[in-house]
Amino acid sequence: MAQPFFLAILVALGALLAALAPRIRPPVVGWLLLLCGASVFAVRLLHEGPYPLPRGSDLVFGPLNLLMGLLLIRSWHRSLARAALANRLLLGVTPIVLFLGLGAVLHEAEEVVILRTRNEEGTVRETRLWVIDYKGAPWVVTGRNSEQVRQLTANPRIELFRRGQARCYLAERHGDRETIEDALRLRHEKYLVQRLAVALGVWPRSRDDLDEIAIAVRFNPCPAAP
Repeated sequence: MAQPFFLAILVALGALLAALAPRIRPPVVGWLLLLCGASVFAVRLLHEGPYPLPRGSDLVFGPLNLLMGLLLIRSWHRSLARAALANRLLLGVTPIVLFLGLGAVLHEAEEVVILRTRNEEGTVRETRLWVIDYKGAPWVVTGRNSEQVRQLTANPRIELFRRGQARCYLAERHGDRETIEDALRLRHEKYLVQRLAVALGVWPRSRDDLDEIAIAVRFNPCPAAP
């Protein structure tokens, strides 16, 4: 299933909800959106260590679900024509907003590690990533031109916070396609949300330019101090 086709399904569902708006109880949909929005923040409590506030797109999708949920719940107490129009508009975009919110929840629902890197100026950057165990070491797969890769180039000595413990590692980058495919396969087996994304066509099953856009990083324990 291609990504445009899946998007068309979400748009069609939104059009259907908008058309059926007079027969739908807005608070029911509103509470569903509220639950999704709250889960974007609550799912992070599953992980050990410091609580991380949502960042980037998650910080948009979580509050957006909360806001739309509140608007739909409050609109139930109004009988104005403009409130009915607002309900149609809100219900029309609900499938897309709810899907984005669920994605923000699901990618935090399974194991996530904190990668602490330092740039050339020594500034610490924390990145939350999925992790796999491969050939006796933890690995991550990320974009070849991502910020964390640039920082790993500047300083391969990093700190990985996993399972409640922070440990020192030396990052070893692998850019060959075979290693990247093996790491992605293991990540596909481990993470449900990746399997769902591939099944829905949100992520492509394979790419000819995989070794040009992605890189696999192995983390080797730092040598013991003499």
